This record gives sequence, C-alpha cells and structure tokens, in this order.
Amino acid sequence: MKLARSPDFKPLLFLFCLFSLIWVACLLFAGGFTTTIRAGMAFLDWPLSNGSLNPDGWTEHADQLAEHSHRLLGMKVGVLSLIACLWVYIRDERSWVRTLGRLLVWVVVLQGVMGGARVRLDSLNTLADSNVWGQTFAVLHALGAQVTVGLWVALTLSQSPGWIRRVAVKAPRGLLILGYVCVGGLMIQVLLGALMRQNDAGLAMPTFPLTPQGYLWPSVWSLQSSLHFAHRAWACFVTITILCFLFNFMRYRFISQGWGWIVGLVAVAMGLQWLL
Repeated sequence: MKLARSPDFKPLLFLFCLFSLIWVACLLFAGGFTTTIRAGMAFLDWPLSNGSLNPDGWTEHADQLAEHSHRLLGMKVGVLSLIACLWVYIRDERSWVRTLGRLLVWVVVLQGVMGGARVRLDSLNTLADSNVWGQTFAVLHALGAQVTVGLWVALTLSQSPGWIRRVAVKAPRGLLILGYVCVGGLMIQVLLGALMRQNDAGLAMPTFPLTPQGYLWPSVWSLQSSLHFAHRAWACFVTITILCFLFNFMRYRFISQGWGWIVGLVAVAMGLQWLL
C-alpha cells in the first residue's frame, strides 16, 4: 500500500519523537556533565577518539568515559534526527513540519561540527597562547544544544494528538511578539550561562540570592563576578517576560487549557536554578 501524506495523528511517529526526546535529554545531561568535570579535551582528536570509535580503556577513565559517551550519544541523536526528518517528509502533509524536520537535521549536523571545532581549535591542539577559539566554539556548542532540544520539543508537539486535533486559531500579534521576546531573552540567558560556565564563574557569587556580604551585587567586580551577576540579573528579566507572556496567554479562551502545565514547568525551572 502506498503511503500518502496526511494531517492525521500518527501514533508511531509521536511515540518515536517521545523516544528520541529521552535520548536528547541524555545527551544534554552528558554534555553538561562533561563540561562540569572538565573532560571536553579527554581526546585531542575528532571525530574519532584516539583514532577509534572504540578507543582502548575509555571506560576505565572518568574523563574519557564522559567525553566518549557524549560523542556516542551525539551520533545516536543524529541518526534519530535523520529518521524523524525522513518520516515527516514522507507522511506529514504540513509543509512547516517538514521544514522543521529539515532544520533539525541541519542544526544537529552544525552542532556536531561546532563540538568538533571546539576540540580541534583548542589551544592544546593549536598551541596558541590563548584559547579564545576553543572557548568560543564551546559556548556556541552550548547554545546549539538548547536549540536542538527546542526543535525536538517543537517536532514532538507538532505530532501530539492535542495539537493535531485542535482547531487552528491565529494568535494575536501582541502575543506572538511577546513570545519572540521570551525566546530571545532565553537565548541570551543561555549564552550568559555558557559564558559563566566556560569561565569557571559558577561560584563567583557563592550564596543566593544575596552575596556573603549581604548585597545583591558582588562586592568585588571581575570577569567572573560580572558574568555571574549578569546571569542572575538577566534571569529576573526573563522571568518577568515569561510571566507577562503567561498572563496574556491565559486571557484567550482558545488557549486556556494546559496553561497549568506551563506554569508548573516554569516553577520547576526556577526552583532548579535556585538549588543550583
């Protein structure tokens, strides 16, 4: 039987997207863990690890285990992205969803290249006096990770029964603009967080919400303390923007259902940031 494109709910495709999201979450965790233990340069070559897909002894050393697991998970997510792209291209009649699938593949490929550039252009390989290029691609790699997660979530949502069966209604222009502001604000926040992590500034202000001296701002300004403070201050702006978006989101009856889940997710994210 010839497969045809249709707008109908496709249970297997939806389950595949959910399955893929689990692996994307594992990849995100592995990348963050690798950065935390400073294992990004456990192997000086790329795309292979010590010249092999299965380097000797990589399971016996924590740094190599973290980095090579991260690389293997990246390969797996790349394969899953290709499958998803082909699946929606063959079966989904919505052009924007097919475009989303193609964009996902390109972003995943670019993400892998940036991860490789972070290794190949590190000062341990180039022997340069500074590591500006290695750090730059490390930050871009962190940004790309969040974009990848966002695209996978969007693709999964587009295949969910609630989305497909809901009658399409054009959102107000003001709500769209506010949504774009939220996304832009979140990307800047991710950028600040990546800069903070790559410059070992995570504990430049070791207490929260006040410093040990009892201030909202650092008593001594440096690159590390400035990045940390900027990350905190911008988080306040992003939080206010998201709350404004949610308030306007709930005003419209056609999108009133499910807002509780969104509020809950925002609360969980804020709680995790508080604990971290």
